[in-house]
Formats: sequence, C-alpha cells, structure tokens
Amino acid sequence: MSLSYTEKYIYNAHLKTSRSYQNKPWRPRENFEKLPVVEEELIKKINSILNTKNIKPDDYFRAPYELWQDKKYYPLDYFSKFKAIKAYNLWIEKLFIEDPDNEIVINMVKDGFLFIFEKCKENKLKTIEGYFTLKTYYPDFLIALSERNINYYNILAINNYDRILKTFPKEDVDFIVTGFYNTVDSLRARYYRSVKLKKLNEKIITKLNEILKRHGSI
Repeated sequence: MSLSYTEKYIYNAHLKTSRSYQNKPWRPRENFEKLPVVEEELIKKINSILNTKNIKPDDYFRAPYELWQDKKYYPLDYFSKFKAIKAYNLWIEKLFIEDPDNEIVINMVKDGFLFIFEKCKENKLKTIEGYFTLKTYYPDFLIALSERNINYYNILAINNYDRILKTFPKEDVDFIVTGFYNTVDSLRARYYRSVKLKKLNEKIITKLNEILKRHGSI
C-alpha cells in the first residue's frame, strides 16, 4: 500500500494542525516508507471523506480545535469518523452565522463562484445570474449547494435570487436541501451587514460577467 501525493498532503496537514494547536514546532514528513499500515488506511479513509464531502483538509482538521478549545489533540482516527464530519459542519455553520467576513467563508464563496463560472462556460451562458436558471429535473444550483460546490452566500449575492426561487416548487427545494428557506432567511441580514463579503461578491460577479460576455476564460 502506498500514499498518493494528495494523501501525503492530508497526513502533513493533520500533523501541522495538531502540532500548531499545541504550540509545538513541526516539519512535514517526507519519507512515508515506514508509515504504519493502520495510519495509511486511516489517511485513505479520510481522503475518501474529503472527496465525497468536498471539504478542504486544512479546514477539516481545524474544526474541532476551533469548536472545543479545551482539548489539546485529535488523532487521525478521530477524523475518520462521523463525529469529525459533524464537528466540521458545526464549525462552518458557526462561521457563516457569526462572521461572513471570515477568510474561510470568503474563500468558500470564491470557490463557489469559480464552480458557477465553469458551469456557465459549459452551458454557454453569458452571465453568472444565468446559472441559477439551469435545470434538468431539479435546479442545478440546489444540487450544487447540497454537494457543497456552492454555498448560501453565492445565492444571496444574486440580485434576483428570491424571484428565481419562486419559479421552483417549494417542495422540490425542501426535498433537495432541508431547511433551505430558514437558512437563507437567517443569513440574509448578516450578508447585507457584512463589511467585506457583499462588496467582494459584487466585484466578482461584475468581473466574471465581463469575461463571460467576451470570451469565457479567465
């Protein structure tokens, strides 16, 4: 059994996070030949979780330390279990509610717009707003939201998002994303009060729309 480049990065991301939160020095592991088989298996399982849930390793490992600052160390085994996913979800939800200008939230929103931009190119759409009208059986943006490819602040950034929502049956929306309307309502005021995020989103949408109308590549 051997680790891929990504799996080695995951190992070192865990090492960096765990050492940093203990205020200890660290350096990345380069030689993985003598890594115990059980640790290799854990890394591969964590990699599968991150891919399936579309989560960045560094954020995943930070979550429990940020939530529960009384505990000093979380082993690899912890991150292979559902409770680690739950911790990540709680932390991200906390950030979205309490601090939409947080760097992690802003980076997630940027990633969301990059995903939307690529979808616009694939479908020959000339505006970012046009993406939110895409539909096969269910609205494309709701599927993307459920799969973590975009987030609620990408949706709130669209000027006519509420009018777009009204074109889809409410039961379809609730079926795809449980609690969608309650979450949008709870985040709306926070988004409009944000110092950085709202202005940044406006700039991003304007710039991407210009690119789409010209030639469709950054």
